[in-house]
Amino acid sequence: MTYLTSTKNIVGLSLAILGLVVHFAGAVGPLWPLVVVGLYAVGALAAPSSPRLPSVSPDTLDPDEVRRALSQCERKVSRGVPPDIAQSVLHITSGIRDLLGRVADQPAASEDVFILSRMATDYLPTTVDGFLRLPNAYAMQHKLADGRTPYEMVQGQLKLLDSKLQDVSDAMLKGDSDQLAAHGRFLEESFARSSLSLKTSRGES
Repeated sequence: MTYLTSTKNIVGLSLAILGLVVHFAGAVGPLWPLVVVGLYAVGALAAPSSPRLPSVSPDTLDPDEVRRALSQCERKVSRGVPPDIAQSVLHITSGIRDLLGRVADQPAASEDVFILSRMATDYLPTTVDGFLRLPNAYAMQHKLADGRTPYEMVQGQLKLLDSKLQDVSDAMLKGDSDQLAAHGRFLEESFARSSLSLKTSRGES
């Protein structure tokens, strides 16, 4: 499945389709199957490999580095930033801190751990720094190519980060919530059996 969506497969298929087009145009003789296969092979070999998400284990995430990055973001938005922007940033940093204690429980090469680390040390600081570099009047009033102001754009970026953080949180906490639900069903069944036994004993007496 990974290869099917890779750059090599896409380029190979594109050249193979080109070979079929040339064949149907009458430019290739009876050897057209070999031409199509050959073009696919050339494309697959020549195309670069698709970049892979780095494999990250919980041991590679440095909680102290993450906390320092979060603290720097919080200090930066403590002055000269619209209140809603500051509140969004603080909500994200608080959510990341809450999940740091869960990192050790995640499987090796966890994508969620990688995203959590990058969110704290790259994605969030880049968003904050990009906004802070702009003069306040420009950020609030200037219209960009898509019709939004830089202020509106950073609002959208923070909402996207917050949404992704929620996805990571749900994934990390799913095991605990499943275990809690299973324990709840066990308690309900246990109390139901105890109640039934009690009623039976009273009926016999």
